Amino acid sequence: MLSTLIVITAVAAEWALLAGWLDRRHIRAPLVLVLAGIITGLFTQNEIAATLNSEVAQHVAEVILAVLLFVDATELPGGRPFGKDPGAAARHCWWRCP
Repeated sequence: MLSTLIVITAVAAEWALLAGWLDRRHIRAPLVLVLAGIITGLFTQNEIAATLNSEVAQHVAEVILAVLLFVDATELPGGRPFGKDPGAAARHCWWRCP
């Protein structure tokens, strides 16, 4: 468990230090994190399995998923509360809302 936390901290610190250089070379954060996860998983498979196969890990994953879905659902195109055409959204609700 401790080695996994050390690797995660090291990857985050390296990304923070090299973000500009990596971005200019079109190497994005998801790619770096996936590669770091694969390498970490190869060397600490038993520790990660024991940590992730717990009820606490499941609840943490559920909370993260709920927050991500909520944030994604609240983002509307156009950057305004009712999107690009607020009149259409208001008419739709007026016409179909009980």
